[in-house]
Amino acid sequence: MEEVAMKKYFLMTFLLVFVILSVGCVSDKTEEEATSMGIYLEQVEKITVSTQMTNPKQDIVLENKDREDCVNKLNEYSLKQTNDEQKNGWQYLFKIEQEGGVVNLVSFMDDRVTVDGTVYEVEGYDSRDFLYLFE
Repeated sequence: MEEVAMKKYFLMTFLLVFVILSVGCVSDKTEEEATSMGIYLEQVEKITVSTQMTNPKQDIVLENKDREDCVNKLNEYSLKQTNDEQKNGWQYLFKIEQEGGVVNLVSFMDDRVTVDGTVYEVEGYDSRDFLYLFE
């Protein structure tokens, strides 16, 4: 009788550990943490923005207040890395030049943003968010 009880105890313990590990693995994969772009204004030397939302395509260099507003807006977006491939084309392209010669390229297309070749889903983005810069 004790042998049967011990087998049941080990079986129940094994099943409990298996369920706990399974739930932990599944929740790690489904709950990807959102991040922001993490651009530090004090390190930004120059931002050039291009858009294809106007005709013809326009390029501008942001100065003072516009540069600060742009960095704040970019940092507001919630990003989640995705395995999707980069879409062709873009609505906005940002070339962000920072101290030490670091250059970051950020392009928006619909609900995706590509930051230095890595594609993210972007929450809160509207294609009209940066049109005011080109008025």
